[in-house]
Amino acid sequence: MDSLPTKKSNKPFGWGKRHTFSILGFSGFAISYAIRFNISIAIVAMVNSTGLSNKPNVQVVPTIGHDSCPLPFPSTTVNGNHYDEGVTNKTMSPITLTTLREEGEFNWNEELQGYILGSFFWGYILTQLPGGILSYHFGSKWCFGLGIFIPGILALLTPISARLGPGWIMALRVGQGLGGGITVPSAHGLVAKWIPPNELGILSTAIYAGMPFGSGITMVVSGYLSHYFGWETVFYTTGLVVIIWFGLWSLLVHERPSSHPTICKDELLYIESGIGLHNNEGKFSTPWKEIWTSLPFWAILIGHASETWALYTLMIELPTYLKTVLHFDMTENSWISAFPYFITWIFSLFISFLGRFFIERKLTSVETIRKIANSIALWGSAASMIGVAFSGCDHIITVCLLTTALAALGGFYSGANCNHIDISPRFASILMGITNTAASSPGFAAPLVAGYFLKGNPSLDQWRKVFLLGAGIAFTGNLFYVIFGKGKVQKWNAALPKREQKN
Repeated sequence: MDSLPTKKSNKPFGWGKRHTFSILGFSGFAISYAIRFNISIAIVAMVNSTGLSNKPNVQVVPTIGHDSCPLPFPSTTVNGNHYDEGVTNKTMSPITLTTLREEGEFNWNEELQGYILGSFFWGYILTQLPGGILSYHFGSKWCFGLGIFIPGILALLTPISARLGPGWIMALRVGQGLGGGITVPSAHGLVAKWIPPNELGILSTAIYAGMPFGSGITMVVSGYLSHYFGWETVFYTTGLVVIIWFGLWSLLVHERPSSHPTICKDELLYIESGIGLHNNEGKFSTPWKEIWTSLPFWAILIGHASETWALYTLMIELPTYLKTVLHFDMTENSWISAFPYFITWIFSLFISFLGRFFIERKLTSVETIRKIANSIALWGSAASMIGVAFSGCDHIITVCLLTTALAALGGFYSGANCNHIDISPRFASILMGITNTAASSPGFAAPLVAGYFLKGNPSLDQWRKVFLLGAGIAFTGNLFYVIFGKGKVQKWNAALPKREQKN
């Protein structure tokens, strides 16, 4: 049975090694999400949407009547034809706003773009559970580091693979996913070793908040790089940053506090007295049966998968929606796409501080905080996506609702995302490997479903279906989490060491 050490330690003053780990973990996730989603912005510059009609300088626009937004520029003369301000795609057909701008070199339709955007997750989903097991048995530091380094090196080859053909870039993206799939489970393993329970909400959220922060930075930087220096520089820049980060990670981060050569005794005692003996260096047999029959575990899994469907619907498709429906140009697109992620980052930290305030003063339980935070994330996002579905062409309302939808998801990092450590700190990396496997499937499923709805007819009516589906999944998934989620360590966490089982 687990027990806490009798000797306790007060929180040491000043900067500690756990903070260095948190900063590098934060930046690592930011870079990981840059690798994952930089193509969502770059593809807007890569694709020649006018060329899809197979006619020079012409784009065939379906007849969609009122389900088309007006073009946001004053009266214009194009190829001898005069178009007034506010003209719609229908009345402007066969030429649209996109023909007034420089187009990309690839003739990829919406369905093929969906495959390319989602192909990362074909590989990503395969290495979640193996990543958790590898992290548990062989150490989390190198699993996390290599899970960022390998996809970053492959990013340098993206321009070459794209020009070789769609199959090549999809294969490269699958390879990036295979490498990147081990990052989240291994991060959970490190968090369970380095972050004491009373700092879990804040520091784990700070680490995972690198995801929305990295997404926001990527949207802005990728937009400007694509616009001014060519879309290829998006991937070259990402690869360079990865190399620098990996050097710092290799030098400054260690597997556990007790193996760090320069950690002070006060911080070591503070961490070890906080986490107790559940993370001692012995190996334990994984209680697979108990895990798979645990309703609190299933609540996390379903809540996690529902959150990622909402997230990937917004994250992957947002730049395309802003360009093809609301007609924002490349630089406007990048800033508006990025803004919600910065709000998500700030909101996630606010929720974590608020949760810690209530828990430290024993005003509520860990379980209640997890469920409130997760409900803000999923139900808040669902309500906003419903609003987007019916906001039409009102740019201000639509952008505000999209911002709210993504910002609300920041609550997830203080909800189901760290709930694995609450119910089983010993097997947290394995649990995250399992749930993130399920949560990765929306990464390729959401773009494919969106591509199916939008193929040949990216109208407001078809986009409405995309947003309503995402809202329905988010609402239902969180309802299951609220009913069955728990905040206490489960009995099966106290597994016997392997040597005791043999005896």
